[in-house]
Amino acid sequence: MAIDEDNSKIIDIYSQISKIPVEANNPDTYVFLSAGGNDILTHYVDQNEDITDTSILKPMFSSYKNLIKSISSRIPNAKIVILDIYYPDNLTYKQFHSIIKEWNNMIYDFVSKPYNNIYSVIKISNQLTQGDDFSFGIEPSSNGGKKIVNLILSI
Repeated sequence: MAIDEDNSKIIDIYSQISKIPVEANNPDTYVFLSAGGNDILTHYVDQNEDITDTSILKPMFSSYKNLIKSISSRIPNAKIVILDIYYPDNLTYKQFHSIIKEWNNMIYDFVSKPYNNIYSVIKISNQLTQGDDFSFGIEPSSNGGKKIVNLILSI
């Protein structure tokens, strides 16, 4: 079962959690979570905020951690796999690479703590590195999508 909604922000994912059937609460269930990128874009692009001010990332990441806790509460026996955020290879978005790096470092720190019950982290940022991995400058292309699928299937 896949629940995916484009352009979702962290707050939007809560409605998706309620759609997870209770039967999914078993050790054979994997939840792949990719979140935060749209929140970052909304703040820095849509709201045209100062890219040198990363103070918003801490409260944003608190929301992210609460989301993970909510998923864990709904299906505590499932395995949660976190995906980091890739670095779009496009001049428009390269200015956000330091922000993405800071976000990803928060993810790596969070998943390194054993009490967080995170099964694994997939560093898609290490795989989506070429211009042809992206469409429209920021979305994974067919090639990038295949890389993501292969990473997910490797779990």
